[in-house]
Amino acid sequence: AILLTGVDMARERFQFAIEDRASSAIEAKLRDPEGTQGEIEGKTTSHLAILLTEASTLSATARKTFKKHVRKASGDSSGFSDALAFWLAAEDFRHMIKGDPGFAHAVKRIYKTYVRPPAKLPMLTMGVRNDIVDAMETTNKDNAADATLYVAAQALAIRTVFSGVYLDWLGTADGFRWHATRRVETIEPRHIAAIRRFQRGWRKKLRERKEAAEAAEAQRLQDEEDEKWRIIEEKRAASEAAWEAKRVQWA
Repeated sequence: AILLTGVDMARERFQFAIEDRASSAIEAKLRDPEGTQGEIEGKTTSHLAILLTEASTLSATARKTFKKHVRKASGDSSGFSDALAFWLAAEDFRHMIKGDPGFAHAVKRIYKTYVRPPAKLPMLTMGVRNDIVDAMETTNKDNAADATLYVAAQALAIRTVFSGVYLDWLGTADGFRWHATRRVETIEPRHIAAIRRFQRGWRKKLRERKEAAEAAEAQRLQDEEDEKWRIIEEKRAASEAAWEAKRVQWA
């Protein structure tokens, strides 16, 4: 029989979780080939992860309003602010390479700041906490902590933020603007082309209307000028005729 260490068991559970998520995603696609309603509406943890990490100006601006929303919602014991801060720290750690300078320090810093205090991340199960400790304390180099150390804890943290804050924020004007704009700009680029064609056509129509209005105004002014000179000419001709009549009379 093969004796599995705590770290081995944790990694096995993590792999099972990945396979379960992949299987669920495939089943969802089979049920709805065009994409689930959550995908369309931005109501998935993947969308939240994009909001928290995407470097675009759109997401960076939305991220500021989302963090304000998190702070407003953190007046209870749910730990939304801590969960968000932990997820971001763990996400940065996930991209580190084992053995790099600062790796071991990052492991301990994240653990001491977020995982060890029980009140900081109440959504973490005892099993997840124990798995992290086992990976940190093992003497087996092959089973020692690596960049996936906090992935399971991250999943629990982001689900808490997702259900407790993100869905509510998504219903605000800022949330709707972020998702709708991002979907048009990145998910449905063909819509952007159509919008730009419409904008070009509308600008052309406005320009033509402006030119027509300017031409009509110029014609009106010209007509007024012509009418003014016609009246002057008529008055001059009448005056000359009067003087000519008087001259004949006086002669």
